[in-house]
Amino acid sequence: MGCVVAFLAYASIAGEQMIAGGKLLLKIAGVDLTLGILIFAIILIVYVMADGFFAVAYSDLLQGLLMLFEMTAAVVAGLWAVGGFASIHQSLPSSHFQPFGVFDHLTALSFFAVTFFLLISDQSMWQRFYASRDDRTATVSVKVWLPLNIYVYVLVFLTGLIASVLYVDIDPEVASFTLVMEVMPPILGAIVIASFVCIVMSTAGTYLLSASTNVVRDLYQRFINPKASSGQIKTLSSLSFWVWESSPWC
Repeated sequence: MGCVVAFLAYASIAGEQMIAGGKLLLKIAGVDLTLGILIFAIILIVYVMADGFFAVAYSDLLQGLLMLFEMTAAVVAGLWAVGGFASIHQSLPSSHFQPFGVFDHLTALSFFAVTFFLLISDQSMWQRFYASRDDRTATVSVKVWLPLNIYVYVLVFLTGLIASVLYVDIDPEVASFTLVMEVMPPILGAIVIASFVCIVMSTAGTYLLSASTNVVRDLYQRFINPKASSGQIKTLSSLSFWVWESSPWC
């Protein structure tokens, strides 16, 4: 039962990320949303099916480094544009700087719970830890991953604050995109936009593989065909990956 629930969650998240990829192409190049999702899906199919988890893991490393560098640059440029933290504090309501903001304790706890339980039960994260060459590598990866994860959340938070100061009543969905396009030099802005695409591609590819693993390993191989050959596993994995790729159109 847990496998089925995880599969539904991961397939849904992957579908959401492909839709997000289509929206990015819509914002960047004016591509029709449906066509943008199709283009995004084809790119994912090519590089994920080329080498499976190996391809996703190494592309995630490069995408993650690009994302960290460029998001940091975007926040620095944004802080320069608004006049620093003091200007942000003066421009926004005091509720923005309270521990729970405008939310009551129960609502704030629910937001925390969603993120916390996703992190500690995230199949894609544990796949990476178990794929480490040895225990020491896995331990080091956790020690590096945790502070970097917190750092990214801080960057996202600061991006939202800066956009709220510069663009009153802006749609949160396009806040980061607008900030980058408006305050950064064109070349750096283009690279930051590329990092947004990296974020979406990384998440979509990871969760598509997780959903495929749920079906092939946890259901098919465990309950239907325990003696399945590696060739059968690979074929079914590829087929299931194609199916989950079509989820945004469902």
